[in-house]
Amino acid sequence: MKRKEKKENGVKFPRRDELGTERTFPPSLGTKSKREREEKRKTEKKRKRRRVEGRREKENVDGKVRGLKEDREKERLARKDFSKDP
Repeated sequence: MKRKEKKENGVKFPRRDELGTERTFPPSLGTKSKREREEKRKTEKKRKRRRVEGRREKENVDGKVRGLKEDREKERLARKDFSKDP
Protein backbone atom coordinates (compact mmCIF):
# COMPACT_ATOMS: atom_id res chain seq x y z
CA MET A 1 0.00 0.00 0.00
CA LYS A 2 1.37 3.36 -1.03
CA ARG A 3 1.75 6.14 1.54
CA LYS A 4 -0.25 9.30 0.95
CA GLU A 5 1.42 12.62 0.35
CA LYS A 6 0.70 15.31 2.90
CA LYS A 7 0.11 18.86 1.71
CA GLU A 8 1.53 21.63 3.93
CA ASN A 9 1.72 25.34 3.17
CA GLY A 10 0.70 24.68 -0.39
CA VAL A 11 3.68 22.37 -1.04
CA LYS A 12 3.37 18.62 -1.33
CA PHE A 13 5.77 16.56 0.75
CA PRO A 14 5.95 12.79 0.61
CA ARG A 15 5.70 11.33 4.11
CA ARG A 16 8.93 9.40 3.55
CA ASP A 17 11.48 9.68 0.81
CA GLU A 18 12.76 6.76 -1.26
CA LEU A 19 15.27 5.69 1.37
CA GLY A 20 12.56 5.40 3.99
CA THR A 21 13.86 8.24 6.16
CA GLU A 22 11.63 10.94 7.64
CA ARG A 23 10.73 13.79 5.33
CA THR A 24 12.75 16.99 5.43
CA PHE A 25 11.35 20.49 5.06
CA PRO A 26 12.94 23.20 2.97
CA PRO A 27 14.86 25.64 5.19
CA SER A 28 12.70 28.69 4.47
CA LEU A 29 9.14 27.98 5.52
CA GLY A 30 8.99 31.12 7.63
CA THR A 31 10.46 29.46 10.70
CA LYS A 32 13.03 31.16 12.88
CA SER A 33 16.00 29.37 14.29
CA LYS A 34 15.86 28.24 17.89
CA ARG A 35 18.57 30.71 18.85
CA GLU A 36 16.63 33.66 17.38
CA ARG A 37 13.49 32.65 19.27
CA GLU A 38 15.40 32.32 22.56
CA GLU A 39 17.07 35.73 22.12
CA LYS A 40 13.73 37.40 21.41
CA ARG A 41 12.13 35.77 24.44
CA LYS A 42 14.99 36.86 26.73
CA THR A 43 14.93 40.46 25.53
CA GLU A 44 11.15 40.59 25.95
CA LYS A 45 11.46 39.27 29.51
CA LYS A 46 14.14 41.86 30.34
CA ARG A 47 12.07 44.69 28.86
CA LYS A 48 8.97 43.58 30.74
CA ARG A 49 10.86 43.29 34.04
CA ARG A 50 12.33 46.79 33.62
CA ARG A 51 8.86 48.22 32.97
CA VAL A 52 7.39 46.51 36.03
CA GLU A 53 10.27 47.57 38.29
CA GLY A 54 9.92 51.16 37.11
CA ARG A 55 6.25 51.15 38.01
CA ARG A 56 6.71 49.30 41.29
CA GLU A 57 9.19 51.63 42.93
CA LYS A 58 8.99 55.39 42.87
CA GLU A 59 11.38 57.68 44.69
CA ASN A 60 9.56 59.73 47.29
CA VAL A 61 10.47 63.33 48.15
CA ASP A 62 12.07 62.37 51.46
CA GLY A 63 14.08 59.55 49.88
CA LYS A 64 11.84 56.66 50.86
CA VAL A 65 10.85 54.08 48.29
CA ARG A 66 7.17 53.32 48.23
CA GLY A 67 5.09 50.89 46.25
CA LEU A 68 2.46 51.47 43.61
CA LYS A 69 -0.39 50.44 45.89
CA GLU A 70 0.50 53.15 48.41
CA ASP A 71 0.61 55.72 45.60
CA ARG A 72 -2.87 54.77 44.47
CA GLU A 73 -4.18 54.95 48.03
CA LYS A 74 -2.72 58.42 48.60
CA GLU A 75 -4.08 59.69 45.27
CA ARG A 76 -7.53 58.31 46.10
CA LEU A 77 -7.50 60.01 49.50
CA ALA A 78 -6.30 63.28 47.96
CA ARG A 79 -9.18 63.26 45.44
CA LYS A 80 -11.76 62.44 48.08
CA ASP A 81 -13.94 65.36 49.16
CA PHE A 82 -13.62 65.81 52.93
CA SER A 83 -16.07 68.71 53.14
CA LYS A 84 -19.05 66.41 53.69
CA ASP A 85 -19.44 64.62 57.01
CA PRO A 86 -20.53 60.97 56.83
